[in-house]
Amino acid sequence: MVVSFKQLELFRDLEIRKSEISEASNIDLFNSKTDTGNTIEVCHQHVIMLLNKVKTKEISEEHLLEWVNTVMFTDLFKYCEEYRDCIASVISELEEIDEEGKELSDEKIDKYISALVKNIEL
Repeated sequence: MVVSFKQLELFRDLEIRKSEISEASNIDLFNSKTDTGNTIEVCHQHVIMLLNKVKTKEISEEHLLEWVNTVMFTDLFKYCEEYRDCIASVISELEEIDEEGKELSDEKIDKYISALVKNIEL
């Protein structure tokens, strides 16, 4: 299956939800490729922006964790090279929060943002 590169960029920035891509077009994102053949780059500033949106209640924790699962478990996204290890460690901790049903507190969000700004692994 093929999915629009532009739609995935909008999803990366959480301007649209996963359901707006997958349900409208009946696309399984976990078995898809982009229409350009390229992957969408996720950089530290994207993750910081989304964490800040959760903190200010612009998006829900559930919405963020849906994003984390999609970015982590599809072949549609890649992390920026310079921040790859740092981004991967933050995404991994967020996935653990989702899997274990833990709370995403403001303190954890601040810790993740700090790690991303400083480009350090957790």
